Amino acid sequence: PGPGFAPRPWARVGMGAFLAGPPHAPLTAAVMIFEMPLDYGVALPLLVGSGISALVATRLAGDSVYTEALRRGGEEGPPAGAALHARDVMRAEQLAVPPELELSPLVERLLAARRNHAYVTDGSGRFLGAVSLHDAVRAAGEAARPTGLRAADLLDPRFEATFPDEPLARVLDRLARQSCERIPVLADRESRRLAGTVSRRDILGLYARELVAGPGE
Repeated sequence: PGPGFAPRPWARVGMGAFLAGPPHAPLTAAVMIFEMPLDYGVALPLLVGSGISALVATRLAGDSVYTEALRRGGEEGPPAGAALHARDVMRAEQLAVPPELELSPLVERLLAARRNHAYVTDGSGRFLGAVSLHDAVRAAGEAARPTGLRAADLLDPRFEATFPDEPLARVLDRLARQSCERIPVLADRESRRLAGTVSRRDILGLYARELVAGPGE
């Protein structure tokens, strides 16, 4: 670039531009490269370079590398994963708490499990709703006497849940409506007994493997 310019920042901007173009994701590329040196001096050039790269890429191709793969998969027919159900990706791991659990130990369990939601169940294992970590922490900070609050006071009874026989496409719809990473799986619609969880990451990972493997493999 000429005298007086260090080569390293230019290389980082180039890396960001290279990463931002194919997926049409300038912010993601800029953040990924910025986290390497944590140099605030390169943040603005990195954002500009990544933005220009993504803009040019979108003008040249309407689809990113990810949407292009999904579109081609749709033209060739639905992946084998489309016939799968929640039971096929269900995990037994879960964070279940009783409704009488007080706020302080509830927050401790959420933090220890590194989960954003705790599922409230009664003595028979029936799913009553979910408590979010955000709501629990906020209640602990706002309440004059947080020891008086319990899980039953904070639960969302309309929290989305799925069932083992529900198709994965419908499970993804539920995840989108709830705006969360995972939702509980209930054994059946009558008992509503908590059986496990299913996560967005596991479903998308399954679809990605099916797309890469191709039909019939």
